[in-house]
Amino acid sequence: MHKHARRLVLALACAVVAPAWSGEFPPPHRIDRLLRPQAGGAIDLGEVARGYEAVGVGAMPHAGAPRLLVFVSLAMPDGSLRRLAADAPRAGAVLVLRGLHEGSMVRTAARIRQLGGGNAAIQVDPKAFARFGIEQVPTIVLARGAAATSACQERGCAAPGDFVSVAGDVTLDYALEHIARGTPRFAAEARRLRGRGAP
Repeated sequence: MHKHARRLVLALACAVVAPAWSGEFPPPHRIDRLLRPQAGGAIDLGEVARGYEAVGVGAMPHAGAPRLLVFVSLAMPDGSLRRLAADAPRAGAVLVLRGLHEGSMVRTAARIRQLGGGNAAIQVDPKAFARFGIEQVPTIVLARGAAATSACQERGCAAPGDFVSVAGDVTLDYALEHIARGTPRFAAEARRLRGRGAP
């Protein structure tokens, strides 16, 4: 496989390891800056891979950082997707998709942009759906410790004590408040993320 193609596959598989967490959230991935191939032109895989790396698509989080993951599907109602795509960047959340829209990263990015989520961080990671035992979308997961960075692939392999989830068509604000009130061990993190997402 061509080296640039391998880099692209690694990016989409979320296999990039980041340095230790500095206490700050990484900048949001910029879907609006992805390269768009010219009609009729040859595709330079190296250029495409560099474009994905530049906007951070598929990048792993800083080690030790709590992760706020929003498991979604592009088949969800537009209103729900628009709300989550708008709220995710403010709260430092990542939208997690099981697969690519129509099998294309470009079409996936275009669909997210169409929903007003050009600033949203996205991750295409079917293994994460298995890892956290996601049965429905949307599901919002707050993970820390090993669950935040684990690459385990078995269904439900994330340690239950390392994450908490809220399933249902709710806002990020509601989910974080629900976590803060109902799960004391995650309350401080949930309140901090909720405050970060306040307009």
